[in-house]
Amino acid sequence: MDRRDLLRGYTRSFLALTLPAFVCFALHPVASPRQTLAQPDGPVDWIRWADGPYNAFPSLHAGFLVVMGGLAWRLAPPMPGLRAGRLVAIGLYVVWVVAVLYATLATGQHLVWDLVAGLALGVIADVWGWRGFNRSATGTPETPA
Repeated sequence: MDRRDLLRGYTRSFLALTLPAFVCFALHPVASPRQTLAQPDGPVDWIRWADGPYNAFPSLHAGFLVVMGGLAWRLAPPMPGLRAGRLVAIGLYVVWVVAVLYATLATGQHLVWDLVAGLALGVIADVWGWRGFNRSATGTPETPA
């Protein structure tokens, strides 16, 4: 990001996502629905080791999907005449989102409600963080960050 308004929007949306989530984790810890495996190994074992058991609600996996998708949308320059390319990019993003959300359910990181809350918090954080941002000005430089 080479513009102050882009860095400001990203920082505000990042903080609007993470601060309420961390407050929730501290004041109302919710355990993830992890299954006890006879012999956990490989990636699932590493995930369970690296990720604490009481930070399931709201899902930051889901929230960051929204915040990072919003950032990518704002950073992508307008491309007149390339509507099909944009539709393909949006389709790939949707497939990626569904895959990540499914993986968090399949590995026992979250329940559906954790994901719903994370997506909602991500939307709120994105809207609040980028308020006043003018996407049409993306191609014109502002004061460097």
